Amino acid sequence: YRPDGGVDHFGPASERIAEPLPQASPGGETVTAPGSEVPEEPGGGLAELPIVPQEGEAFGRALARALDRGASLLRTGDEPPTAGEPSTATGSPFDRLMAGLTEESLPASAPLFGEDGPVRVHDLKNAGIPLTTVQDTQAVLQGGALPVASLTRVQRFRLAMEDPLAGHETRAEMLAAVDSAARALGVRLVLGEIPQPPEAPALPDPALHNASTATGTDAGRLTAYVERPEFQDANEDPESVPDGYGWPLQYADGTRAPLFDGVPTRLQIHQGGLDDCQLITLIGAVAARYPQVIAGRVRETGDGNYQVSLNEAEYVEEGDLYRPTGRLITLTVTPDLPVFADDPGTPAFARGGGTAWAPIMEKAFAGIDQTWSAERWQRWIDGWTAMGGDDEAVPQGYVRLHQGNLQEEGAEMLTQLTGLPSSFLEIPGFYEPSGPDADQRLLDGFRTLLAANKPIVVGTQSPEEGGDQLLAAGLLEGHYYDVVLVDDQGFIHLYNPWNRLHPPPLTAQGFRSAFSGFYITWLES
Repeated sequence: YRPDGGVDHFGPASERIAEPLPQASPGGETVTAPGSEVPEEPGGGLAELPIVPQEGEAFGRALARALDRGASLLRTGDEPPTAGEPSTATGSPFDRLMAGLTEESLPASAPLFGEDGPVRVHDLKNAGIPLTTVQDTQAVLQGGALPVASLTRVQRFRLAMEDPLAGHETRAEMLAAVDSAARALGVRLVLGEIPQPPEAPALPDPALHNASTATGTDAGRLTAYVERPEFQDANEDPESVPDGYGWPLQYADGTRAPLFDGVPTRLQIHQGGLDDCQLITLIGAVAARYPQVIAGRVRETGDGNYQVSLNEAEYVEEGDLYRPTGRLITLTVTPDLPVFADDPGTPAFARGGGTAWAPIMEKAFAGIDQTWSAERWQRWIDGWTAMGGDDEAVPQGYVRLHQGNLQEEGAEMLTQLTGLPSSFLEIPGFYEPSGPDADQRLLDGFRTLLAANKPIVVGTQSPEEGGDQLLAAGLLEGHYYDVVLVDDQGFIHLYNPWNRLHPPPLTAQGFRSAFSGFYITWLES
């Protein structure tokens, strides 16, 4: 109820306790009707709102999703504000909650983003973190970045909420930090358990599945020693290019990062400074669905190196797909990785969340061009020149990955990873006239693929196609994502290979307006 006795909204009586309506006595004074006193339940008469992060979802995104779902439970702003409460209801439910979070109200125990190094203004704005005029000016003068140490505690807290690697204890601390602001909006937040996905069935043996005998006389090599692939792109700003190779997997105490820390997960692979979002999304999608495949691809050798085994793949023009030849490519990968001189302990490109498998696997894909046949090289040269590249300076190694990959190359890499035939296919209903039927076909198609535990790797439109519309939707231009969920309300949930700044759920129409009409996945046969 509102203070004037009018109904604000209806909700379960056990969750929100209505205040007894005042009644006027014969003498004019206001009294509470006899017997109308309601004992206060735990939670102070507040509506309880559970926060349940999805797999790989940051606490901030889960919180925003829960607030959107429970928007009808929030106070509207008509009530007279008390001390510390926001006085008006503006913006999204998450924005309203954040507006009630101040430097003074933020507890000292609130988890904060580490103060070492810079943070890009683009990342701050994608996370919805407002900047002061002074900070905007500083960012312009410093090339679009700000030292984390220059941010306020609230800004650093909001950055910390975008970390999908935060454990249950840290999430509980985040929940406690926003408790006061949430209560001011009339809700009590509780942390739910992260749902555990069902155990995935085993993939077929990649060496035997659909093996082809037509490898030809111009087959590529099956072994290579991947030491220091080309990594400095002459067309990039020198400040953004790593300084050389280093040993970020080696620790000062003489130990080194473990290859695995339990079962490989998507949370352990982060896209770094290389524009290989398609590759990182594909590897993460396999890790999320079939972690045993990743675990079987990489092993340590006795001489300090690593061995990465991938499937040889061939293009089948008739079906417009890639399939395994039945032969394995074995790559010996050295442990040194590109680094920046001012941060030699961190890989410049893919990062592994304290494990080695992700950067080593990325390095293997950078070096796999050493095994290419003349025909495969010509296909890359043709693709490179079609993008406007110079056929006298064809990129190799990491620099090749940095140019981005065509969707057909993504299908090739997925076959190399899994040993399954793979292709890029038209999204169901995508090119049909916009309407309820087309939207439902798109959503049903995604649900069918997800039920079959298949990846749905999709790319946003290029800048000239999408423009500001992509940024407004919380998406990155020319970037790849994995579709991980279509919820009961018909919203599409996407996973960013950065392992943070996942976009808000999209409607079918919103998805259609921002993405290309194809997705990469593996096939049944």
